[in-house]
Amino acid sequence: MAKAKAKAKAKAKAKKPGAKAKAKAKAQTIEVVEEREPSDTELMLQTLACPTSTADRLAEVCEGAIHSVKEDLTGIGAAELVWRLRPDREPLGTAVQSLATELERHAEVMLALYDQFRAIADDESDHADLELEDVMARLKPMLAELPEE
Repeated sequence: MAKAKAKAKAKAKAKKPGAKAKAKAKAQTIEVVEEREPSDTELMLQTLACPTSTADRLAEVCEGAIHSVKEDLTGIGAAELVWRLRPDREPLGTAVQSLATELERHAEVMLALYDQFRAIADDESDHADLELEDVMARLKPMLAELPEE
């Protein structure tokens, strides 16, 4: 009877999905490893190889600069209010006002550039999701045109 119980236990253990499930999970893990995310360098190259992606990235740069300037202007505006009407500190008031004027000009230029880049980025007709090999094929002629230092 002990043999029968041992056989039944072994049979039940063999029927457990654990071994097969583990093998299946391992196979799926291997597939996931093969489908890895591209590296930062690969992403940068893919961005540079596509005019739409490049324009989108540069629009983000302009947007960040505009946001930063707006934040800076808040503090500069306060400094301007404090110092512009102080005759004994006229050079400081004048410099603060000049800085505010320049930052406002910078924000206007960045906004105009943002609009240009957005127009290019929003035109999907020239967009291409490229594999790394295609990216390199597209970039090689561009790299060959770079001036030697």
